[in-house]
Amino acid sequence: MNNSVSGVFYKVLFILFICLIGTYPSILLAGRVVSDDPLIFASHIKLGNGSNGSGFYVNDGKYLYLVTAKHVLHKIINNVVSTTLIDNNAVIECYSRNVHSKITIYAQLNVLDNAANIKRHPVKDIAIIRVASFVGNKIQANNGVKIKADNNAILTSTPITMLRQYDNVSIGNDIYVFGFPASIGIQELPQIEYDKPLLKKGILAGKNDKTKTLILDCFIYWGNSGGPVLEVDEESIGSKSFNIIGVITQYIPLLDRWENIQKLSKLDISNSGYSVAEPADDIIYLMQNW
Repeated sequence: MNNSVSGVFYKVLFILFICLIGTYPSILLAGRVVSDDPLIFASHIKLGNGSNGSGFYVNDGKYLYLVTAKHVLHKIINNVVSTTLIDNNAVIECYSRNVHSKITIYAQLNVLDNAANIKRHPVKDIAIIRVASFVGNKIQANNGVKIKADNNAILTSTPITMLRQYDNVSIGNDIYVFGFPASIGIQELPQIEYDKPLLKKGILAGKNDKTKTLILDCFIYWGNSGGPVLEVDEESIGSKSFNIIGVITQYIPLLDRWENIQKLSKLDISNSGYSVAEPADDIIYLMQNW
């Protein structure tokens, strides 16, 4: 690509990016609508043992919930996600509308679990934590939760009405995934800020009706698990809607088998570029069947 064509390309790309950011949906803050920013859609979950994942906040008007993949919080035993917590303590970080302000939640997961404030889906790889309740325009933290906000930062959350269910999502629509892909890059020579979420764009490639899961044409990596999937739906010319449609749970591997003339075989496993998300139906199910 020559310099003049390259310059035009990047100028157009920049303009499209600015237009996109200006069209993100509003989200609820303790019951009121606020202007939003891509940074506030995802939360970074860091466990005491060093593992981490992604999540996001949802509210039903009464309670504030942290949504994530079940395997982010629980041990995998015999290839099955168990009900045993990986660690008793978690630090959950997210950003306010002011990108320089951070909200940190210190969660004693064992205390929350003993008080029945962690709910796991019986089959799907999804779990939610009931973090706090809304009292007027304020957030009242549950026992085992401590909320620290820098520079008067305000915790935001997505209302349950912005969750679009499986039957209503459309194959071929653009999607964005949000999360903290801690496995990319070299941390000793950082190219990204690991404590800030990254966006990735793709499309909704398909729907697995047997498992009721969403198939995304979008690369995800270790650390993305538990992050939200945002669908872009063009309702009419110049009018778009944005809804959270699922929770990232896993990538789909590419299996490359080969055999040489000496009959020596090898199996290479890599990231196919497709990934799986549990639909928003499972979030709603857990919230409504506590």
